[in-house]
Amino acid sequence: MLKGLTKFKEMARVQVDIGLTCQFWLDKWGTEILQNKFPQAFSFAKDKQINVRKAFDTDNITDLFNLPLSEIAFQQIQEIQQQMQMSSRNELQEDIWTYFAQNSNYRAQTAYTRLMGQQPIQPILKWLWKSYCQPKHKVFFWLLLKDRLSTKNILRRRKMQLDSYTCAFCTSGQEESIHHLFWECTYAQQCWGTLEPHILQNGDTTQNTQALRIQLRSQFSMIAIILMSWTIWKARNEATFNNRLMSIQECKRAFF
Repeated sequence: MLKGLTKFKEMARVQVDIGLTCQFWLDKWGTEILQNKFPQAFSFAKDKQINVRKAFDTDNITDLFNLPLSEIAFQQIQEIQQQMQMSSRNELQEDIWTYFAQNSNYRAQTAYTRLMGQQPIQPILKWLWKSYCQPKHKVFFWLLLKDRLSTKNILRRRKMQLDSYTCAFCTSGQEESIHHLFWECTYAQQCWGTLEPHILQNGDTTQNTQALRIQLRSQFSMIAIILMSWTIWKARNEATFNNRLMSIQECKRAFF
C-alpha cells in the first residue's frame, strides 16, 4: 500500500503557490520529492507531514529539524534552503495540481490504471459480463471458467471426506470434475444436444464456449451457453442431494 502511494505521488506534481494543499517533504512541488532527494535531512525533520506554507513561513530553517544534525544532513538542508529561495510562489493563488504529466484533471480510473498496470482481458470475460443473464448466473459461469465450482474433485482437493467422488450422472466411476461434468459426461452432452451444437470433449470451458458461440450464431448465444451450464449444474445438485436424475426433457424445460 505504501509503495503504491509513493508511486502515485511521484506521478503527481503541484505548482505550489499558497502551499496549503502540498506537503513539504512528501509531495513533488520541486523537481523531486524532498524525502527521496534528501533522506538524511528528512530523518531529522520534526514534522514530516508539514505543508509547504508552514515550512516557508519558518524564520530559521533549522527550526524544522531536531538538533544536533549530522554533517550530511546539514549539507542537504543548505541545498533545501537554496531550492526554497529559488522557488517563486504567489501566496494569493491556490495550488495547481497536475497528474501523470498530462493534465490537471484527476480521475480515479486513470490513477488505478497507472498504479496497477493493465492486463489483456480475455474476450470470453467480456462476453460473460455483457450478457443479459442474471448476476447469479454470471457469477456462476465465472466460477465455472475459473474451475472454482464445488465439484467433488474440488472438495477432494480440499480434503473433504465424501462417500463418493464419482459423477452423479453416469456409472463409469469417473471422478466428478469441471471438465467431466459439463463437457465429457454423456448426460451433459445430451443436454447440449438439445441446442444442436457440437462440443469439444477434449476442450476446456473457454474453448467450448468459443466453439458454441460460433455454432449458435446468435446474439443470444452467450445467454444460451450460460443457462445450459446452469441447468446442468441444477440437475447435478438434484441428483446429488435428492437422489433424483432429471430427464433430458426436464432439463430442456428448465433451460427454457
